[in-house]
Amino acid sequence: MRNILSHILEIANNERISIGAIEKKIGASKGVLSRALANGTDIQAKWLQRIVENYPQYSSDWLLTGQGEMLRSAAHHHQQPDADYDLLKELCDTQRKLIGSYEELLEKMRAKSY
Repeated sequence: MRNILSHILEIANNERISIGAIEKKIGASKGVLSRALANGTDIQAKWLQRIVENYPQYSSDWLLTGQGEMLRSAAHHHQQPDADYDLLKELCDTQRKLIGSYEELLEKMRAKSY
């Protein structure tokens, strides 16, 4: 199964720009996306949100899940903002829960080391 990072790389290829150019456009520090691509690590939900905001011609469903067409039609772009928002909100909520779980685990590990 392909992942979000491979979809971001596909956007860069389709736009004929570098990953660095995407980083700059979304306001990410140089290397945020390229390091994640190189290391196969996750990126923060805020970067996904900014990609969706800055590249509205690409389907957020496709970016996040690989489902459907990569490029959305002009009609679809105007019909689906609520669905896109809901999907991104769900992704952000999931990431917040995951971060909370990691923070709890860190606290437990700190408590054991004293």
